[in-house]
Amino acid sequence: MLKTIELLKSNNPKAQKEVFEKYSDVLFSLAKRYMGNAMAAEDMMVNAFMSIFKSASKGNFENARSFEAWMKRIVVNECLSEIRRNNSFQMLPQSVAENLALEPDVLKQLAHDDILVLVEKLPPGYRTVFNMYVMEGYSHKEIAKDLGISEGTSKSQLSHAKKMLRNKITNIYGKETRFRY
Repeated sequence: MLKTIELLKSNNPKAQKEVFEKYSDVLFSLAKRYMGNAMAAEDMMVNAFMSIFKSASKGNFENARSFEAWMKRIVVNECLSEIRRNNSFQMLPQSVAENLALEPDVLKQLAHDDILVLVEKLPPGYRTVFNMYVMEGYSHKEIAKDLGISEGTSKSQLSHAKKMLRNKITNIYGKETRFRY
């Protein structure tokens, strides 16, 4: 993969195609978690690949893992920019959030993909903070800086997101569920 990355740095079309084919599914899934729908996620993925191809020559990647992490950060940044651009990162008061219902799904077994479906249905603010904190490992300080919110707001949005997910899972399974992050 390092050879492909080196070729990518010189705008090699074959290397661009290879990188796209290898990473498009992963980056699309990441974008979908943030954007909540496939169309917007596809747009963000395409924008990210344009940025990746344009700025790859500036990168100094030790291995494929660091290259992939760099690409994921570009996707996250694209998504966050779009969320801010559309002003879709709105804070909801707890009283409103508690009344929001996710479409009921009857699941026999809660799997990773099932959780992702529930996360995608969270309001944008909750979904964004949940993704950044739980899925990507950002600190509340980093989230606050990236989103232009306070650390307290980040913590509150995460708490509300977890509560909403817990309520949905409880409704499906009929028992209390705890999240530990």
